[in-house]
Amino acid sequence: MTTGTFTPKIPGVYKPFFFAGMEDEETGETIEASAVTEFTVEDHDKILVSLSPGTATMKAGDEIYLVAYYKIGKWEDHKISWNYKAEEITRQYDKKRGIQKVVIRFVPKRKGTFTFEVKVEQEDGEKRGAASAVIRVTE
Repeated sequence: MTTGTFTPKIPGVYKPFFFAGMEDEETGETIEASAVTEFTVEDHDKILVSLSPGTATMKAGDEIYLVAYYKIGKWEDHKISWNYKAEEITRQYDKKRGIQKVVIRFVPKRKGTFTFEVKVEQEDGEKRGAASAVIRVTE
């Protein structure tokens, strides 16, 4: 019997392949075996958050709609916040995928480059995540 351990350090999908070969000393027969398995490693300390669009260019006073996606249970206590004055338009939960979708309306009043950041945190503070978008405002 051969044993070993594998401890992934990065979240992702892993597909290890195993192969064993040996020879029977009495008969000289070669015996081979192989196996493959697949598993997913998640980072349980973080909430994965994405924000779309990732970059945008617009005029001052125009509105932009940003969409934040994050995976967290529908009824799990959490809060979402952002670093500029903006309005939450809608919030939807995709039960099949376990994804929250939040549409945010942002209206920059002046020229400049804004890094709009969305933060999601469990109420108990155990898990958190963030994503950002760069918005360039002309005129």
